[in-house]
Amino acid sequence: MLLKLRQRRLVTLKRDEVPLVKDKVLPVRIPDCPLLYCLRDDLPLLAAPPSALATAADSLHLLAPLDPIIYDRVITSRLWAFDYIWEVYTPPPKRVRGYYALPVLAGSDLVGHIDPKADRPNRKLLIVSRQIRRGHSATAGTKQLAAFLGLRTVASTRR
Repeated sequence: MLLKLRQRRLVTLKRDEVPLVKDKVLPVRIPDCPLLYCLRDDLPLLAAPPSALATAADSLHLLAPLDPIIYDRVITSRLWAFDYIWEVYTPPPKRVRGYYALPVLAGSDLVGHIDPKADRPNRKLLIVSRQIRRGHSATAGTKQLAAFLGLRTVASTRR
């Protein structure tokens, strides 16, 4: 359970699990969500001042498909109304977002997704699909990803 808490940071616990870690966790009550728990040491992360969140909202981050923030699909759906499924194993005709769609985090909100594909021979990062909430731009995030992958340019493509 401690490993689960350290990896995911915000989790649901079964009734019989709570007594085993009660001295290390705190309950977190969020409307329309099951009772969640976090490590006592993580409480400062949840109590960030609003000004810090406003600054963070100015920058977007592309999340990995198995990032701890979105690992638990039920919590992700209830907290952010973001129904995310990593579709790498989904047959192509059934995919909604794309093969390797990356959720986009702006401050404390999930604002969409980007499905990138590396075109290594041409040294381009292709954006196969994207859906970003109005008022947000993921240009900087996609350029950072391209640079990380050793690619020179970012280009959009259609499926």
